[in-house]
Formats: sequence, structure tokens, C-alpha cells
Amino acid sequence: MTLPLQVALTVAPLACYFYVVGVWQSGNRARVIPGLLDYALLAFGVSGLLTVGPVGQVLLDLIFGIPTLFGWALWILFLLCWGWIFSGTARRRLVIYNVEASSLRQAVANAAATLPEIRLFPTLEGFEAAEAGLAIKVDASKRFRVGTVEAKGMGAEAFIARLRGPLRDEVRKENVGPTRVTWGMFALSWLTMLIPMGFFLLTEPRARAALRAFLMRVRG
Repeated sequence: MTLPLQVALTVAPLACYFYVVGVWQSGNRARVIPGLLDYALLAFGVSGLLTVGPVGQVLLDLIFGIPTLFGWALWILFLLCWGWIFSGTARRRLVIYNVEASSLRQAVANAAATLPEIRLFPTLEGFEAAEAGLAIKVDASKRFRVGTVEAKGMGAEAFIARLRGPLRDEVRKENVGPTRVTWGMFALSWLTMLIPMGFFLLTEPRARAALRAFLMRVRG
């Protein structure tokens, strides 16, 4: 694998991750994202680092010595297995971007009230539905304006799937305005692509020669 291709496969998924999260954080309304989708996007973002990137290269050297095709296959299979294991928790979670931390708890209570067979009682971490055997943890960050709603217990996945629609309607009632986190995510997306590209142009002799020829042509 050539160095430019290796760099591209390493940084492109991560830049894509930052950009999509920036889009989710943009606008004047909150966005309710299924936990599995949010988890899959994060896994895609770090996939380059853990396979062809520096992290993956170091781990492959430590485990297999000189990496072979068989070693690469085992490593990718190992990552897929771990990804599948942690995806179970993601199915019981909703991620809310661009939401006010102070209003998320009340929005969850209002959304759950539309489900007639679910009666929530407040707890320190969120809510509890004793009759349904459910515990709901609500967590939110005021600085980053992102929150999570995670259910545990019997029928947790089904409850989260049913809660998504009413919760989306509740959080989108409030006009929260844009957040500076959006611009930070967009900046990280661009920097993730531009910094390796700039490093490659400065260190690769053929790239430097091509850049020098281009600048000479521009100057006439």
C-alpha cells in the first residue's frame, strides 16, 4: 500500500465523522439520533486509525511481528467482534445533538407521557418505570449541548425505539439557536485532512517538486 493511499484511508473516515457531527450540531433545532447510528458513525471514523493508521500498525507489529494477509484478516475480525459486542448498548440509547441540557430531562418526561402504559418516576440519574421494569438514564452536557437517553431493563430496545418519535417532537419545539461546537467540528474536519496533506507535500520529494513547478507556472 502506497503512503498517500494509507494516509487517505486513515484520515478520510475521521474527517467524515467530524463533519457529520458538525452537521448534526448545526441549525436551530435539536436532532435525535439512534444510538446505533451514532455508534456506527464513530466506529467508521476511527476505523482508519485502527486498521491502516498508526494505531493499527503499532498493534499489528506488537501482536504479529511482520503483518501478513492472515494477520490483517484476524485483526479486522477481532475489531468487528468487539464492535458487535458494544453495539448492544448502543441499541438502547438515543443521542440528542444541539439540545439544552436544562430542558432534556423534562422533554424525556413529556415524551414518555405519550406512551400510556409507561409511568415514569424521577430518580437521581433520570427516571424509573417500575411496572415495566425499566430504568432510564438521562445525561447531558451544557458545554457541548449534547445529551443521551439510555434505557436498561426489560424491553429497553423497544422502549427506546418508541420514545424516539415523541422525544424528537418535544426537543424540536425549542429554538436553541446555533452552537459554536458546530464550527469546531467543521474545523477539525478540515484540519484532519489538510495537516497530513501539508506534511506529505513538505516531506515527499516528488510532491515538493510538483508543488514547486506549479508555483513557478503561477508566477509566470
